Formats: sequence, C-alpha cells, structure tokens
Amino acid sequence: MPNGATHSKITQCALESCGFQAIGENSALVHDYCRFPDEFYGPRRNEIAPYTYMRDGIQFHYPPHTPYEEAYRYWNADENGRLFHSHKFVNYNFEYVFAGFQFHFSRIIACLKNNEGNEARKFLGCLVHMLEDSTFGLHALEGPGGADAFVLDRMADSRDFPVRPSYLAAQINSDDCQAPSYTPHSLGRTADEAAMRLYAEYVAYVTDSRKSLFSFILKANDGDTDACSRLNQRMFDNAVKISADAIWTVFAIAAEGKDTTPPPCPLTDMEPHVFPFGGFRPYRYTAFERNFAVNMKDEQIPLKLLLPEGQQEFQKGLSFGTHAEGELLFWIAPGSFDGTRLKIGFHPDLHFGKANLQIINDDTVVDEVVLDDMAYTTTINPRNLFGLRFTSDSSAGCICVVG
Repeated sequence: MPNGATHSKITQCALESCGFQAIGENSALVHDYCRFPDEFYGPRRNEIAPYTYMRDGIQFHYPPHTPYEEAYRYWNADENGRLFHSHKFVNYNFEYVFAGFQFHFSRIIACLKNNEGNEARKFLGCLVHMLEDSTFGLHALEGPGGADAFVLDRMADSRDFPVRPSYLAAQINSDDCQAPSYTPHSLGRTADEAAMRLYAEYVAYVTDSRKSLFSFILKANDGDTDACSRLNQRMFDNAVKISADAIWTVFAIAAEGKDTTPPPCPLTDMEPHVFPFGGFRPYRYTAFERNFAVNMKDEQIPLKLLLPEGQQEFQKGLSFGTHAEGELLFWIAPGSFDGTRLKIGFHPDLHFGKANLQIINDDTVVDEVVLDDMAYTTTINPRNLFGLRFTSDSSAGCICVVG
C-alpha cells in the first residue's frame, strides 16, 4: 500500500503528464493534499473532514468490494420448478465508488470555476489518493471483483509460503519506478459523464493491478526480483494513468472553450454494475467476457451475431451465458452515447434455445422481444439505468451484446 512519499510521487507524475508542474498550488497537492485520507483519523481530522466523502460509515479510501457471491448464491424455485433470484443483487462497490466520483468531480469543477483553486486541489487530492491506493499495492485486492486485503493469507500454506502473501505485497514500493510515457485524455464533458467513464477505467485498472499483484506475490515467493520489478512498475503505471485522466478532466471541464470530448469508444466499454453470473456451460464460473466469447472447449472465439445481411463478427462487445433469468445493466450519462446502434443476439455457434428479452432505458422497459436465431437491433439514446433483462432456459446459449 502506498506511503505518503509514494502518493506524492504518483501524483507528481500524473500532474506532469498533464503538462503541469508541481509548483504553487500544485505543490500543496503533491506534498500535502494527496495524503489527506491517510491523515483523516489523526490530529488534522477537522481540517480534512470537509473534503472527505463518507457513505455508510466508510471513508472514501478503501471502498467495499463487488459481492459476486450474491450474484450466484441466491436462487429458489417456484411450485413449477422455475428458478428465480431470491435476493436482489446490489453492487455495493459501484454504488459507493460512483457516488464518490460524482461528489469529487462536482466539487472540484465548481471550485475551479469559482477561482477557488486551492479548495479544488484539496478535493482532488482525496480523489487521486483513493485511485492510487486502489491500483498500487495490497489494496488492489479490494474493490470491484475483489475481496478483503488479507484473503491470500488465509489461502496460503506456510509450507509453500514461508512469508505471508500480505507481507510480500508490502514490499511493493515506488523507489525504482519511472514515470510512464502517457498522454491523458478527457473522461467526459460533464461531471456525471466523467464519473461514468472513470468508473469503467477504475474497474479496468484495478483488475489489471490485482492480477499484477497476485503475480508479484508468486514471483516474490520464488525470489524472482526482475519479474517483481516489472510488475511493480506496471502497477505504478496504472496509478499514474488513472490519476492523470482524472486531473486532466477536471481542469479541462472547468476551462472555458476547451474541447472535453472523450475518445470514441463503444457503449460496451462502459462497466455494467449488474450482470449475470454462472450461466450457460462455459460461463459457469464467470459473469461476462469483454470482446470475445467462449466456446464449449473453454476457448476464446470472436463475438458473432446473425444479422439480416448474414453472420458478422465483432471485435468489441460483451458476451455472457444464459441462466433462468438475469440482467445486464449500466448507468449511462444522458447524451454520452446518443444514436447507439445496439445489437443483441445468440452467438450462432453457441445457440441452443430461446430467450425472452426486455430492453431497459431510463429505468423503463422500452421494448420486449423473443430472442432466437436472428439478433435484435435498434438505435437508441441510452440514459440513466440502461441495459437488458432476460429469462430463458438455462442452457439456451451465449448472448452477445454489441453497441
């Protein structure tokens, strides 16, 4: 987990990638404000409290994880043997982190527009601290798709791991890390759009850092210092990049006349906060896959749909396996993906039944269709709660979503 010096180093690298120098008000951001969350419970608590987001008694520091177990644990059957979810899945990580991003973005941008740069940087310091903790070191085990920070200690046999995994992870530091070559980009034109896109980046970077951390622990246990150095740098890069995007975005939105259009990407690059889990055979132990499907031999294959003009492969999109029922839901900032051409259908090579499909937009059912051979297509302006719900035979197959 990063210490104060590491937070300062990551924040300075992120600032410099945005073309800023760590002087003036930015010096305080680098050397003080980005350390605020670690000092919240100390003598400076009253000074730091106004810049601290709290929800459900949790400081915006170590967020709750995504409770995957709730997605597969709670099933029941009615008198006809029809399976149904007996407990509503709630993604606590999304609800907490997304609200925290909205809190910070709205306040930082408002302060900058009001020429309250020092106040803005105090909120910004708290935001980047959380991003840095989440992507560099032990805390990457937590958060989206994660567990508690000490789960590996309970899994490791001391005969194989003479040193506890958590202690090995504590060896991660920024001493030899170099600033990555990175050009930050806008996360959105509004605070809400930026929060939506930052959440997708956050999940992606935390997931990559978690996998790097796991590999780091294995390599450290084997004494492979070269591999540890590479993995250490990779986590450092992730922390710098996500912090840089957040910094660049708030200053760009606050500036008059600056183009804040984010890089183009498909809607399915955003992160669903509700998703099916434990579906049709090759998806038995997963939620969804991004940019590929999985065949019966557990091999990655291209996304594919049957359209009126014939079968077509896609490089971008999501795939998941059917169950008795399920949902794939996003929160989409209004106006950010207007005119999306949405395609949903069974993968032609993994299609063994039918599914009843509901299209949700703005938290309302806007269309219903029986999904069979031909994919469903529509043009839509997604906003707020958006996605799909389905019921089907559990073995109906693999559904691909492209848009």
